[in-house]
Amino acid sequence: MGYWSTYVDFVILLLFICHNDISGETSWCYSCGSTGAGGDCEVNTDALTKATKQNESFTFVKECAYPYNVSCSIEHYMQSGGTTSFIRDCSDGVTFSYHDPSSKANFARLNDLSKINNNETACVYNGQYLICLSLCNSSNFCNGPSESAANEIFHMTKLLIFYLALMVTLFLV
Repeated sequence: MGYWSTYVDFVILLLFICHNDISGETSWCYSCGSTGAGGDCEVNTDALTKATKQNESFTFVKECAYPYNVSCSIEHYMQSGGTTSFIRDCSDGVTFSYHDPSSKANFARLNDLSKINNNETACVYNGQYLICLSLCNSSNFCNGPSESAANEIFHMTKLLIFYLALMVTLFLV
């Protein structure tokens, strides 16, 4: 009986360690980029949603690792009414592609947004581009199409894989 008690304690410890990943608290974001108007990253929401349902396809999804697990982001660059660049990714809330030391543009509005990090969007004009930044931390894949079923399937699949690995380990002992 002592063997099974130790084994059960080990399984409980393992579940505790993996709790963040199983509970969906791990930060997952859409991750892609496109240049020009109409790129897949900007407009192909079906491909983004499908990526959360197919674990074998990580084309548009990313598990955010420290320090880029603070929020999900969208950077949108526009010129003359059209998109020039569109980026979805994990974010540390501080580092963005618009930070250019040679630029005299005032990015205070965007920098303030990164301090608030409350699912907001702000835009600035730097004399050449309209630059919009969206930050969100409300849920996984919050920087793209929201489909709760896709999120549930994604996390249930991770839980199922963990459970199967646990069962195989149990039967091998």
